[in-house]
Amino acid sequence: METIDHNVQLKLSNIFSIYTTSRRDEMKKIGGRFVHYTSAENAIKILRSKRVWMRNARCMNDYSEIDHGHDLLLKSFNDVNFKRMFYEVLEPCGSEVHQRALDLFDQWWHNIHNNTFITSISEHDSEEDSNGRLSMWRAYGQQSAKAAIVFKPTFDNTLLKLFLVPTAYYSQAKLNEELKKVINNIKNDQDFLASLDDQTIINAIFGMLLLTTVSLKHEGFREEREWRIIYLPEMMPSKLMLHTIETINGIPQSIYQIPLDDNQIENVDTLTIPKLFEKIIIGPSDYPLSLYDAFKKALEEAGIDNPASRVIVSNIPLRA
Repeated sequence: METIDHNVQLKLSNIFSIYTTSRRDEMKKIGGRFVHYTSAENAIKILRSKRVWMRNARCMNDYSEIDHGHDLLLKSFNDVNFKRMFYEVLEPCGSEVHQRALDLFDQWWHNIHNNTFITSISEHDSEEDSNGRLSMWRAYGQQSAKAAIVFKPTFDNTLLKLFLVPTAYYSQAKLNEELKKVINNIKNDQDFLASLDDQTIINAIFGMLLLTTVSLKHEGFREEREWRIIYLPEMMPSKLMLHTIETINGIPQSIYQIPLDDNQIENVDTLTIPKLFEKIIIGPSDYPLSLYDAFKKALEEAGIDNPASRVIVSNIPLRA
């Protein structure tokens, strides 16, 4: 998709991506942090390789959730009254931009469905600094060793072509409510939208549909407070993203790796482990001291200052 003026892009985001924009602004305002819960083995691999793996949603639990988001979106647009409101409010903004945007999304849906790569992270509160979050430790079942990597957010992924989006735990009614807010925004900014070329508006609508589909999750998972790092290699490829074939749980599969070192990301030193990393929390384990020693050494090798103070051993009780 074409690159457009930054200020125009911000205004379009405020019109079409209300939830994502407001949640990003909130995280920036409070200096919020993220956390990646994983196995201790994988956490060590991330620190040593300076790579974060992104898996195809088809090979993850999130696969059905992309279908879930698409199903909710279809139900909204299959509502005759809603579709009429959507069409009417966009009519002054360009020649059939509403239908052309929907057609574009339908054309890309098969690709989105089969070539969406995801890394899941979660919001992290200061109250969780010592022990992590019990529900997230439980999510890793009977694994003998777990870890949580706490890091500062960066919202500038221009070179890597990544989307960082908050998961929206919406019911059908809540999604309809949010889409009606978008309709009101379009109505209030019709003059601005009418000043743009048709393709820019089509792309903005397409982006709204895309991010809605990949970010919706059943409301029962709300306590996870998940955000998703999304990569769409066929739609928005980046030469910096590394593609490999790896075997996970006996299944060979495509993996994209996010590089977190200076050698791969020229002139972007904010996307490196020393700049992003804050601490690591060792989850409930039978071998906390061994894990502490291993992570302290791994942090030293990764160039992290004061590694001993950055490894926290959680003493939260985790029942089998």
